[in-house]
Amino acid sequence: MIRLAHISDTHISESGRPQDLALVLDAFLVDARACKVELMVHAGDFFDRRSTPAERLVLAKFLQRAAEQMPVFGVRGNHDSPQDLDLFNQLTSASLITIQDRPTIPGQDVWMAYDCTSTERPEARFFGCVALPWFDKAHLVSTLDASVDQEHTRLLTNEAAVQLLSGLRAAVAVVREQGRIPILVAHAMVAGSETSTGQTIQGTTVELS
Repeated sequence: MIRLAHISDTHISESGRPQDLALVLDAFLVDARACKVELMVHAGDFFDRRSTPAERLVLAKFLQRAAEQMPVFGVRGNHDSPQDLDLFNQLTSASLITIQDRPTIPGQDVWMAYDCTSTERPEARFFGCVALPWFDKAHLVSTLDASVDQEHTRLLTNEAAVQLLSGLRAAVAVVREQGRIPILVAHAMVAGSETSTGQTIQGTTVELS
């Protein structure tokens, strides 16, 4: 059995009782260690907005502690500012921490390989993480000429999404060819998603089926 720990939407914020959140994150790592987790993925929204030094310190400590136990792979969410996460790839344990700001493209070597060979777990397993950070219509529209109408914008957005997913599919194929287990780590709106109370979430941006 391969154990994977999944976490997302930590929304670290100085105004949101970060000391309490740090305790929750510590408890998460205690459980991960007890379960002998082999890879942790964070699916985005590390922060609630552009981060402050104090907020970055909370995340840095969490990632460092996590990397002492297992590799960590994450992607940017819609609340994370572009380039706000780059510095966490430079931490002391950066060889075990990868946070992607851009989608994985074929040929890009961002895989988080983890050799589980040990006296307790003699088998060798390898994960290949494929990144799908937040993708929304606003970023595409901002690059278009103001004369482009709504219908043409919709078609261009759909085309861009299809090209993105085709690239991810090719990246997954490479992972499988290498004998690794592909893991898609994404921060995205999925059509038909429901809350715990059964309410369907209505997306205001690109929804993936």
